[in-house]
Amino acid sequence: MTSSSKRILVAEDEAILAFDLQAKLAAAGFEVIGPLRTCAAALRAAEDRLPDFALLDIHLADGFCWSAADYLAARDVPTGFMTGFAMAEAIPLSFRGAPRLSKPIHDVNLLHVLAKLSGKTLLPEN
Repeated sequence: MTSSSKRILVAEDEAILAFDLQAKLAAAGFEVIGPLRTCAAALRAAEDRLPDFALLDIHLADGFCWSAADYLAARDVPTGFMTGFAMAEAIPLSFRGAPRLSKPIHDVNLLHVLAKLSGKTLLPEN
């Protein structure tokens, strides 16, 4: 799997999951921005250095992440969402078609979401 050193913003407030994602993404060749624990931090990071892609936990330490998601969407940054809850109805209509990962996140599901975000096949060939 290769990403050609694309920047991916990761916003996740569960430390173990955040650092596991960071390690997997870095090993796959991504430049990881984060992990960030709050929507405010994710928004600041995106304003400072716009990522190529983003993975946002739906609910972070400071609440829902929609302001960061809106900022990224306005700049055409492909964004996927992570959640530990069955909260489809809590997702604004504008984001309901975005790729979503359910926690716990399995590697193959992460690969599928990254492929959707990047428009490239990142899965190993058989």
